[in-house]
Amino acid sequence: MLNLFVCPVCQSPLLPNAKTWQCAGQNLNNQNPNLRQHSFDVAKQGYVNLLPVQHKHSKNPGDTDNAIKARQQFLAKGHYQGFRQSLLDFAKDSLTPIDDFCWLDIGCGEGYYSQKLFEQVFDFAQQNNLNNPTAIALDISKPVVTATAKALKNFTKNQVYSCVASASNVPILSGTVNVISTIFSPILPEEFYRLLAKDGFLLIGKPKANHLFELRQAIFDRVEAHDSQKFVEQLTPLFHLIKEQHCSYQIQLNATELADLLAMTPYAYRAKPEKIQALLSDCEQQGQMIFTVDFLMYLLKKVD
Repeated sequence: MLNLFVCPVCQSPLLPNAKTWQCAGQNLNNQNPNLRQHSFDVAKQGYVNLLPVQHKHSKNPGDTDNAIKARQQFLAKGHYQGFRQSLLDFAKDSLTPIDDFCWLDIGCGEGYYSQKLFEQVFDFAQQNNLNNPTAIALDISKPVVTATAKALKNFTKNQVYSCVASASNVPILSGTVNVISTIFSPILPEEFYRLLAKDGFLLIGKPKANHLFELRQAIFDRVEAHDSQKFVEQLTPLFHLIKEQHCSYQIQLNATELADLLAMTPYAYRAKPEKIQALLSDCEQQGQMIFTVDFLMYLLKKVD
């Protein structure tokens, strides 16, 4: 197994363990245990917090508890299952038959996509007799990663890690990750390039122009199309676009499901409360409303 992790405080090698992740300290040739400067306990839920205080931009970074609960309830109804399956099929080209294969899911949320992506990784490794595959789920929100660790608890025989950490300062050695997936999360070209090994892949999922258009039209005075292409230009100097694919379909939501969808998106605080309430009331009266979900998937390869 490759040594993947680094201490987020002093950048020394960081060794995972079932109970505590131990930093080796700066003097790597001295075996004196007193020189081991930093340690990070594994929470009872199964995750490890690798987010130093100085890397936080708020007291509780990431999604609110209400947004997390709403997203879990919404996704459990299967409304995005079609997109998830399309993503799994699309991602197969990024799986490489090499030992020590490492997949990193940045901005993993509660593990809805991570779980299935990781299952695919380990199935592929088993089918190809690969040694030491590793999967890492990372998010800046502690409550989110707590849920992720629960979703990934069945991977007990595999090297799967759930980590609280910043996407802009990922505590992983440069050039050790084979695939980075980022689904509805910020795009950080330089950090992704640093993390990826030679011939590494970047898998991106983003909303397309018409995503939830009917909803946005109802709650905003002016509807601006999602510009899903803009970041591709930012990535071009460092990554080569291999392929892209569109996934679009319609979903039917009742008022409770619509409320969860609104709560899990930025629309909850960007739109006027009276417009949100009016939409929910209309949905309650009608019984159900139809909305378009519209996604783009990109697979890019690191330029060496």
